[in-house]
Amino acid sequence: MMRSPIYRLIQVITLMIAAVFAVSGFFGLRELAWRHDAAVNTQLLSGLVLSAVAIGVPGLLYILFGSTILRVFRIDWMSLQFGALVGMILYGVYNVITPLTAESNRFDPARRLLTGGIDGLLIGAMIGGVVMFISGRALAFNRTDLLRYLTLYVVVIGLAWFVVVFSTTTNMADVLALAVTVLIVGLIKVIVLQLDRRSASDAE
Repeated sequence: MMRSPIYRLIQVITLMIAAVFAVSGFFGLRELAWRHDAAVNTQLLSGLVLSAVAIGVPGLLYILFGSTILRVFRIDWMSLQFGALVGMILYGVYNVITPLTAESNRFDPARRLLTGGIDGLLIGAMIGGVVMFISGRALAFNRTDLLRYLTLYVVVIGLAWFVVVFSTTTNMADVLALAVTVLIVGLIKVIVLQLDRRSASDAE
């Protein structure tokens, strides 16, 4: 069913409003959890701007081109959601066992779990997005797909750790570190594609 531009405009506006509340609220709650009360207003504004850009740009394309743009840029939301959940658990537990920052040392274990979990939620969603790109498949909760997802998740975490440590020890510029990360992610994507093609050939 073809949706009119006005219909799509209303969809984008309502989604943007929901995103502003969700992202701004998340940023604000994060600062409260870290006891950075003075930074709450700034983070609320940052969330508003980020939401407007993140929803506004693809939203404009959706208004102009309709569902065609959705077929070009397919997003597996479950990959992002599951990645966020895994990241929240891993980051929260790790922050309890080994405080990730000097500031975390002054928190009790419950607050370290909270702050680590909040940060891990966002980090995990980003990792899930990278895994989604590399895998090229929607996440299904069967043994094969789940093992594939978690394996790639660990690989991406290892890659992020390697880039952070390497760039820190060599004083690498942030832009160069980002370029190296994108290059390695692209290489992993090619390797996964080749493995998938080989598996498909063997199955025939």
